[in-house]
Amino acid sequence: MFQASSRARRGNGPSDIVDHVDRSPRKKAQQIWVLVGVVLGLVTMLIASEYTHPILAAILGGLTGFVIGGLCALFIYVWPIVRYVWWWLPEITVVVLLTAGWMNLAQHTTLPVRVVVIAVIVGVPALIKPLREAVVALAWCFIIRHRIRKCFTNFIVVGRFDPEPFIFGATPTKAGVTCVVLLRAGVSIEDIQAVSSKITTTCWAKEVTVSHTKDTNKAWVRFDVTRKNTFTDTIDSPLTGEIATDVPALQRAVTEAPTDLDYSDVTADDIKDEHQPEKPARKSKNTKPVNPDANGTVTGPGGNDITDWI
Repeated sequence: MFQASSRARRGNGPSDIVDHVDRSPRKKAQQIWVLVGVVLGLVTMLIASEYTHPILAAILGGLTGFVIGGLCALFIYVWPIVRYVWWWLPEITVVVLLTAGWMNLAQHTTLPVRVVVIAVIVGVPALIKPLREAVVALAWCFIIRHRIRKCFTNFIVVGRFDPEPFIFGATPTKAGVTCVVLLRAGVSIEDIQAVSSKITTTCWAKEVTVSHTKDTNKAWVRFDVTRKNTFTDTIDSPLTGEIATDVPALQRAVTEAPTDLDYSDVTADDIKDEHQPEKPARKSKNTKPVNPDANGTVTGPGGNDITDWI
């Protein structure tokens, strides 16, 4: 109690005390125990009272609420430990498998055989390039998960609650690693994109892109960690092998160019495009049709004879 109160006094204000209480797993476990125990106990007592004595139904409801509520409280209390185990689960699995394999190998073989087996397991992937690249890509999947978690722990902090997300498995790609993350309450993709440069530095990468994995749930995001540019490699196209090599060459008729052309005999009408129709003459909007009378006289505006002007 003295240490806890001293920490609270060293804080910046009352919010530090509230933050300490809200983030206490023991306090949350107690609340869940009481809430689940009371609700489940009452429901069990009401249902059991239809089939047995009310006193027995009350005892059964109390026991049910106490046990089920205790299990829920236990899960809440050990959740931080479960989360740490989940973070290190791939590494723990690899260590357990290697330890079990080494123990079985030591029990059934001699020292020279063990040396040869280890040399083969280590040497073959180191000498063969595709296997070596696959091992390195798998190792980067383990590393990127922890680097992303470090980003959320160090500088992706929103509000006063713990923003550490639930990080799922990472998969290797041609350019790097892709990791799927389930964000917790209080953190959005905009908060992550605002510090993308810091994430790139923390992940030891060239570029990090964050995008949604589902249109219906914005809490699921994908980290695309790019560590190399795949467009710099020369890739042989398989289409060149489909081209036939026995195609005969086209035989073109060779003729002599005419040398007795007289360009002075060519007029503008000779070079007119035959496929292009002649454009009709544009008519003025103010021009009226000229209709002569029976004597051949054309009368203009005002009744004047304009036959000589046409």
